[in-house]
Amino acid sequence: MAITKQELQALRRIFRLAPRELELLGLILEGVNADKDLAERLGVTVGTAKQMLQRLFIKVGHSNKLALALAALRELGRL
Repeated sequence: MAITKQELQALRRIFRLAPRELELLGLILEGVNADKDLAERLGVTVGTAKQMLQRLFIKVGHSNKLALALAALRELGRL
């Protein structure tokens, strides 16, 4: 599912995300799921990717990637 830059910016405002958190959310919405793959795409270690995920979960209010993606899509009116 393609997410536009405008939609990502809307999510950034809604959830008050830092640029890297927004990048991470974008990857999740693109279907990148494995922590290792997220880390590679972000150019960070797996440990750092997991820390970023934890901060993202707290900001969005969900505790897993699927719930996170669904919340983002709901905010965009795609569900």
